[in-house]
Formats: sequence, structure tokens, C-alpha cells
Amino acid sequence: MLLIKNNIYSIYRFQRLLSLYQKNNENFSNLSSVKLNSTVKQLFDAKKYKEAFELFDQKFDTCTDTTIGIAIKACIISKDYKRGIDIQQKLSSNSANNSYIQTSLIRLYMSCGDVSNASRLFSTITTKSSYAHIAMFKGLIYNKMPEKVLDLLDEMTIEPNKYSFTIVFNACAALANDRAMKKGRKLFDDLPENLRNDNIVLTSAIHMLMKFHDIQHAESVFHSIKRKDIITYGSMMKGYVENQMFEKALDVFEQINLELDSVTYAIVFNVCAELNNDRAMRIGKALLDKMPRNLRNDNIVLTSAIHMFMKFGDIRLAESLFQSIKKKDVYTFGVLMNGYNMNGYVGNQMSEKALNLVEKIELNLNNVTYTILFNACSEVANARAMQIGKKRLDELPEHLRNDNTVLASAIRMLMKFGDIQRAESLFRSIRIKNIVIYAAIMKGYLESRLFEKALDVFEQINLELDSYTYTFIFNTCAELANDRAMKIGKKLLDDLPDKLRNDNIALNSAIHMLMKFGDIQRAERLFQSIKKKDIITYGTMMKGYVGNQMSEKALSLVEGIELELNHAAYIILFNACSEVANERAMKTGKKRLDDLPENLRNDNIVLTSAIHMLMKFRDIQHAESLFRSIKRKDIITYGSMMKGN
Repeated sequence: MLLIKNNIYSIYRFQRLLSLYQKNNENFSNLSSVKLNSTVKQLFDAKKYKEAFELFDQKFDTCTDTTIGIAIKACIISKDYKRGIDIQQKLSSNSANNSYIQTSLIRLYMSCGDVSNASRLFSTITTKSSYAHIAMFKGLIYNKMPEKVLDLLDEMTIEPNKYSFTIVFNACAALANDRAMKKGRKLFDDLPENLRNDNIVLTSAIHMLMKFHDIQHAESVFHSIKRKDIITYGSMMKGYVENQMFEKALDVFEQINLELDSVTYAIVFNVCAELNNDRAMRIGKALLDKMPRNLRNDNIVLTSAIHMFMKFGDIRLAESLFQSIKKKDVYTFGVLMNGYNMNGYVGNQMSEKALNLVEKIELNLNNVTYTILFNACSEVANARAMQIGKKRLDELPEHLRNDNTVLASAIRMLMKFGDIQRAESLFRSIRIKNIVIYAAIMKGYLESRLFEKALDVFEQINLELDSYTYTFIFNTCAELANDRAMKIGKKLLDDLPDKLRNDNIALNSAIHMLMKFGDIQRAERLFQSIKKKDIITYGTMMKGYVGNQMSEKALSLVEGIELELNHAAYIILFNACSEVANERAMKTGKKRLDDLPENLRNDNIVLTSAIHMLMKFRDIQHAESLFRSIKRKDIITYGSMMKGN
């Protein structure tokens, strides 16, 4: 009996010791997991990915779901997608069903472009959280699939939160089609009360409405925001810029009483560059003078300032700013080169300066810089430019040999060099041609007066045409004006999609084409159909009348213009008056010359056409006076004066 009692007691003690051991071991294990989690996180936060992954791989079995989630996130940041997939394959069933890990995996798949696997994983989640939806929304936006964001929104069974609203508004902005406009506006109308003062949500709504060109609604939302932050102001200014409303963007800028950030500086400099008037110059220069020290090494801000000064024609200040930048990147070089190209009309050949700059660059050129370089070579098109351009094309790195934007600029360059054969060879070598490539070769043929070849290329296109392609073809058909061109041009105009029937650039070129065909009646009908006629529309119509010996009609059109005439319109007007040369033409021409705006009083082309007009009117004295007033006469000015009537 005593033996039995002793045995029972021994068993009890053993079980007790075993229980204590297991409990202590569990506590130790939990403590180790917490410590491991903390250590791995610290290593990842310090971007010591190699050490972190080594520790993670060694201790994978003791890693918590939190640690695994952190590791997957690190794979996304370090772009180590293979390792991320390896982690996913080693997951236990419990970890695979953890919502945090599932969301991290969706982000991983989306970041490496594997949308199908991300969608498949999302579909297996029984209870889909807001985080999972947001990961999907962000991933679809990242992969340029905004339409699918709206599809997913339609399937969503939970109420969207502020982040969901923000992302969906951005998706609608990216699409800006009928469905997106309807969905975006309804979503905004249904916005919960607690989000109607949320700056993040309202800022994304402003961005969306601006993309819809619904300026009035965007302005209303902007005014409703009680405490505007710098991002709200930035969104509003950016919207005005995208809608070509630069003066309004400056109006908003002048309301800001907050400390400006780098984005705002960049936007305002770009606005001033676009306007390029007295107000813009005053604001832009004052802004640069007041710029804080911490932004004087910010390449993005300084690059936009260089662009602004190049637009102002203040090349010395732009160069000085460029020299002040300690660590120049490839974009800094690119913007200065582009500025030289823009100012290429200056007597000292600014595009040559762009070539000088190229030869100093010791950085690897990117797609933008190659494009600017090839454009600079196109502008100069001398022996040196040809040597540099062709050498750079031969050395083009492998990853850019399928970049259609770069190759389009290279084709244009070769066409400018007159090297048609090599341009055609490059065109044929491109496996997947987009509309930009087709446009480049067609424009090259157009400039080389190889109009039939341009139409041959056009007939190969199996893509949706953009506004510029329609413009090239209409211009090509206008130049040819033969049976083939008339057939192609008129059919193309008949098939013009609805979205381009309010596109002034395409319609102006169509009017020009019809005028060249002698189809005055149809050109007039098309002109009347344009709701918002710009000065180029009037100019095209006037030029067509002059070309068809109908200069009286051109004068009638001028008298109905309520817009400010531009450089081209004045030239056409003066030429029309020259052709008619009757009392009405003299009265109109002289009045317009007297009213010539200040910015055109040094424009040699405008003044030369005015001299030609005055000579046609037999007003020799006035023509001589105008000739003497021109400070920098060119050969065309002398020619116009010598030719007389």
C-alpha cells in the first residue's frame, strides 16, 4: 500500500514538474518571439535587409504573423519579389489566413505587376476588410487599371472609409470618362457628413473634378474647406494648370498665408513659365528671391525655376542657377538642354549650347534626356549635331531600345538630318509601335515633302488615332490635294470620333485641308460647327479664303473677330489686305497696324508682312518709316522692302 502511495506521489510530482517546464518554455518561446519580432523590425527599419532576412530565415519557425508581415513588406520595399513569393509558399494554413499577411501579399503581388494573383488571393478572403480593399484599389491604380477600381467598388459590401474615397476619386480622375464622372459625382454627393471637412478626401475630390473640367464644382468644394492646408492649395493650382487657367492659378497662390512646400514652389514656377507675362515674371522672380535656404539644394524646385527663366528668355539667370546646383542630376541637365532648344531662334544658336552641355554630362542619360538630346540635334542639324546624335543613338542602352518616346525622337532627328533610309530602318525595327511612333515617321515624311509615303504609313495603322495623328493626316492630304488625298481626308473627317469634334487642333487642320481641296462650302460648315473658336481657327479660315482668291471674305471674317489677334493672325490679315488692296482693306489693315500690341512691335515676320501690305497700298512713306523702326533687320525684311509692290 505504501509503495502504491509513493508511486502515485512520484507520478504527481513528475506531472507537476512537466507542467511547470512546459509553461516556462512557452513563456520563454513567447519572449523569444517578441524579441525576434523587435530585432527583425529594427533591422528592416534601418534598411539592413540582408541581415534581417538572414535572421528571419534562420528563425522562420518561431516567427509570429506580425514578423512575417513585416518581412513581406520589406520584400516590397527592397523589390525582392522572389523572396516574397518564397515566404508565401512556406506559410502555415493559419498564417495564410491571417488578414495582415493576406493584405501584405496583395501589396506584394501588385507591386510586381502580378494583378491576377492579387485578385485571386483577394477573392479567397471570406471577410474582406477595408485594408484588403484599399490594398487592391492602390494596386490597381499602380498598375494603371483604374476601370477595375470602379468594378471592385461596385462589388464592395462594406462602407468605404476616407482612404477608399480618396483612392476611388483618384481612379475616377485618371479615367475621366462618362462612367467615372457619373460614379465620382455620385460618390461625392453621398459623402458621409464626418468626411465633409476632411482635407485629404476633399483635396482628392477637387483633383477629380478638375480632371472632369468641372471647374465651378471644384471651386465650390475648395471654398467650402474651412482650414485649407498647402496640399489643398496645391491641388487647386494644379487643376487650374491642367485646364490651362494659369492666371487663376496665380490668384490662388496669392491667397496662401502658409509656409510653402517644395511642391508648391515647383507648381508656381511652372505656372509662371506657362504665362510668361509681366505678372508671371514679377511673381516668379520674387518667389525665387524669397526661397528658403532648405530648398536651395532641392533639385526638383531648382529645375522648375531654370525652366521658368528659360521661358522668360533670361538665359543668363537660368545658367547661373544651374551652376549653383551642387549635385546635378540628369533631369537638371535635361531641363537646361530643353531651355536652349526653346531659345534656339536666338542668333547665337542656343541649341548648340545644348550640345555643349551634352558633351559635359558624366551621368547615365535616361529616357527624358535622350529625348531632349535627339530633339536638340534635330534643331541644329549640322555636321556636329549629326555626329553627336548618331553616336548617342548607336550607344543607346538596351533597356531604351524599346522605349517608343525615345525612338520617336530619334526617328524625328534622323528625318531632320535627311537620313530617311536609317529612319525607316529604325521604324521597321520597332516591334510594338504605338501611335507616337507612327506620328513621328509621318511628320518626318511631311517635313521632307514625301506626302505619299506619309499616307502609306497611315494606311498601316491599326490603332486608335489621337488628335495629333488626325492633324498630320489632314495636313498631308492638304499638301497633296490629289484624288487619293481627297478620298482619305474626307473619309477620315467623316469618321472623326465624337470626342474630337470639339478639338480645335484637329478641326483647324481639317478646315485647312478642305480649303486646299477647294471645298469652301464644307470648310465654312465645319467652321460654323466649332463652338469655341480660337484665333487659330479664324486664322486658318482667313488663310483659306486668301488662298482661294476670296480675300474680301477674309476681311469680313476679321471684322467679326472679338478675340485678341496673335502673331499668325496678324500675318494672315496683312497678307489678305495686300491681296485686296481696296479702300476697305486699307482701312482695316492700317487700323490693325496702329493697334498692333507692344509684344509684336519687334516681331520681324509680322512687321515684314505689314511692310509688304503698305507697299501694296502704295503708302511708301509709311512702309519706309516702319522699315527704319525695326532694330534687328533680317534678310526677309530687306527683301520685302526691296521688292516693294
